[in-house]
Amino acid sequence: MLQNIRMKKILAVCLLFGLSGLIYSFSYQEQDEYKQRNYFDVKCNCYVHEVYFPSGKLFISEQFSDSAIQNKNGKSIYFYETGDTADVTIFVDGKMDGYSFHKSSNGTIGVERFYSIDRLDSLKYYDEEGKLTVVTIYLNEKKEEYDVSRLVKYYPNGNDLVFTEYYERNKNKPKITIIDSLLYMRLLDSLANRSGKELFVANCSSCHTPYKDATGPKLVGVTKRRSDKWIRSWVRNSAKMIANGDKQAVALYSEWHKTAMTSFPDLSKEDMNKLMEYLASL
Repeated sequence: MLQNIRMKKILAVCLLFGLSGLIYSFSYQEQDEYKQRNYFDVKCNCYVHEVYFPSGKLFISEQFSDSAIQNKNGKSIYFYETGDTADVTIFVDGKMDGYSFHKSSNGTIGVERFYSIDRLDSLKYYDEEGKLTVVTIYLNEKKEEYDVSRLVKYYPNGNDLVFTEYYERNKNKPKITIIDSLLYMRLLDSLANRSGKELFVANCSSCHTPYKDATGPKLVGVTKRRSDKWIRSWVRNSAKMIANGDKQAVALYSEWHKTAMTSFPDLSKEDMNKLMEYLASL
């Protein structure tokens, strides 16, 4: 049972639980209202870092190969406060690898991610009903998401491929191949009329909510905490900002346990403006 400890660190206490076969080495610290604990789990032969909601419910459980809790090795799992799984990522020696996913709060898969030793191979996006909407395939032997060619496939009705976009490396203007002209024109009309809130729901709500922390931080007041230019750059390419050493980007990445945020380099200027207006209204 967790206790409120107002010291940043306390001496590790070792407890032996014979029935569970686990030897725990606990250290507690209070960070805002969230509580943390670290322990060694003999079942996985790894160190486990856990973060708890203020309610006491488990928020994050991550496996590490070192007692300093620096090198992720195993599962990184985020939970909703209801106890439902929100996000699962697999790490091998500090690098993302294999299959990972994010679930919406209603329990449906929102995003699937496929990695090969820290290289993002593909992304699949689903709507709130669980229907496939977008597939992005990264085509270069590069680690950085912003430094690759990619093919984006659109399934707006959840079934039929309507069109594709091919982006050459470091180029923002795609080559569009239309598969179904009628559905493509209908889609353009619907996309042009989306509000900032609808853009937020479509692109951001799988990881963020306006007023409560989830997989990512709550966004109320974000336009007061960060500059307009910074937010736009972060949304378009957070990975590049981190790689370039932007202090705020690196700090945010570290604070949120080095969880990568999906970049949106293809968001139009008009849609970005709508999204910024919605964020400012929170």
